[in-house]
Amino acid sequence: MLDIGQLLRQTREARELSLADVEEQIRIRQRFLHALESGDWDALPNEVVARGFIRRYARFLGLDPDELLAQLKTTPLNSPVEAEIAVEPRRPDTSDYRPIELDMYEGFGPRPRWLRQVLTFILALVPVVVLGYLLVRFGLPLLLEQPGSGAAPPTVALPPEGQSAETPMIVVQETATTLPPTFTPTPLPTP
Repeated sequence: MLDIGQLLRQTREARELSLADVEEQIRIRQRFLHALESGDWDALPNEVVARGFIRRYARFLGLDPDELLAQLKTTPLNSPVEAEIAVEPRRPDTSDYRPIELDMYEGFGPRPRWLRQVLTFILALVPVVVLGYLLVRFGLPLLLEQPGSGAAPPTVALPPEGQSAETPMIVVQETATTLPPTFTPTPLPTP
């Protein structure tokens, strides 16, 4: 019966995968994958994490994770007897340890600085335009109307009794301020 680590390594090598390829696919660091394959349970954080790693690694390789975990129950992790027997001088690792560069903003692309400036300008311009619209629509007529300049309405003077009234005379009372002259458009000549 093969050890769990040997089975994982043989299956990985049969699929011609490196530890870096597996790390990229299942997001488990190479040092933990190497520890699983070599049976170095002390290099793993704890037993629960080791079980999770075995389950994920076995699924990736197409193995039955429940069978491997059942086999793991029969072999105690971190047993002191095995540690004394398995004391061998460590040889340098020849496994494929290469750093993987991960782009945290993958798919977003670079964010141009000018876009932020344009959006800030537009957001600052919106309140100015809204205030301008409200001022023209509602506030400008109120500003043009001066409080003390309201002229008295024109009064119609009736002719004295006994005279004929062909056209009534309109008398305008003079006020201290005069209104600005109004402009009337001149009609265009018809061709």
